[in-house]
Amino acid sequence: MVQYRAFIKDRTDIGGYSIGSSDLRITAFTIKVDALNKAVSTITVMNVPPVVKEGDILCVYSPQGKTIYQGVITKLSGAIQCDQIESLFDDNWLWNDPKMDILEENIKNVIETDFKNSDDPILRKIFQFDIKTISNTKIKLPSQEPNYVKNFSTLIYELFDKYNIRFFFDIEFTPKQPVLKIGTEDSTRIKFSNNVNSVLNINRVTEIYETNKLIIYSEEGVHRATFYGTRSGITDNPNQLDRFSKIKTNYVFSDDEFNIIKAQNLRNQMYNHEIKVEMVLDNKIYDFWSFKLGQEFDIFVGRDYFNTILTGYELRYKNGSMDTVSLTFGKVRTKLEDKLNKYAQK
Repeated sequence: MVQYRAFIKDRTDIGGYSIGSSDLRITAFTIKVDALNKAVSTITVMNVPPVVKEGDILCVYSPQGKTIYQGVITKLSGAIQCDQIESLFDDNWLWNDPKMDILEENIKNVIETDFKNSDDPILRKIFQFDIKTISNTKIKLPSQEPNYVKNFSTLIYELFDKYNIRFFFDIEFTPKQPVLKIGTEDSTRIKFSNNVNSVLNINRVTEIYETNKLIIYSEEGVHRATFYGTRSGITDNPNQLDRFSKIKTNYVFSDDEFNIIKAQNLRNQMYNHEIKVEMVLDNKIYDFWSFKLGQEFDIFVGRDYFNTILTGYELRYKNGSMDTVSLTFGKVRTKLEDKLNKYAQK
C-alpha cells in the first residue's frame, strides 16, 4: 500500500511554515496537469487544519518525499478542489512589455515589476519567488494597443502553446524562499508503441488543421508577406511540396517584425492532434516520474506515426494504489461542444 501525503502553505506566506502537520494523509486523489489549459484536481485529505482557506497552496508528495503536484485550493467542502499552480496568476494584468530581446528575461522582468514588487502589498507577499530563467528564446512579445488587459495565467498557457516555455514552481515544506523557473527544459526523445505491455492503450482522439497560412498586412492595410506552415517548417514558398492540402488562413495587421508575428501565428512543428495513452506506472521500460511536459515523443499507432510532445497527464489514487497514468500528447484540446457538433454533422 502506497501512502501519499500533503502539506499546505498560506498563499501570502509561501516561503514560511506549512499550515499544521506535514502528515496530512491523503485517501484519494484525481490529479490533472495540463500545460495548455486550466486543469482541476480533487484531493481527499484527512484532518484538514481549520485555518486553511480557499486560495492557499496544497502540495502532494510521494512516500519518497518527491512533490508530484502543486495547486491552488478553490473548494474545501468535501474533497479539496484545486486549480493547478499557474492559477496563482489568474487575474487581469495591464500589458507591460519591457521590450527585451530574450522572451524569458522579458517575462521575468514583468513578474518582478508588476507582481513581486507591486504597489499592492498583498501581491508582494504572494509573489516573493526567486525568479530564474533556464533558456533563451530570442524573440520579443507582440505589440498591443494602449491599455490592453490580459489574464496573466492565460498568457502563461500561451507561452507554452506558442514557444514551449513553461513555469516551474518549487515550493518546499520547510521555510524556504519558493523558486520560479521560466523556460524550456532539455530532454531526450522517447518512443512509444502500442505493442508493449506497459502501454495499455493508445487512442488518437482527434486531428485538426491549425493555422497553416499567414497573410501579413501593415497596420495601414498594405500587404507585407505571406508565410506557410508545412510539415517541415515555415516557408514563404507557396509551391513547397509538403504544404497541407487543407488550408486554414489567418490575417494579421501589424508592423511588428516578421519573426514575432510568425512565432505568434505559425508553428515550425505542427502538433495538430490529441493522442491519449494509458500507461502502467510500474513497468520496466518507461519511468513516468522522469517525463517532462513539452518532452518530445515518437508514437506508433499501427502504421501511423506521430512526432509529438507531452502536454498533460492524469493520475488517479484510491485505496492505497495508483496503477496507471493517462498521458495526453499534442496541442489540440477537443471540447465537448466540438465533439457534439462533429457528431451532429455525420
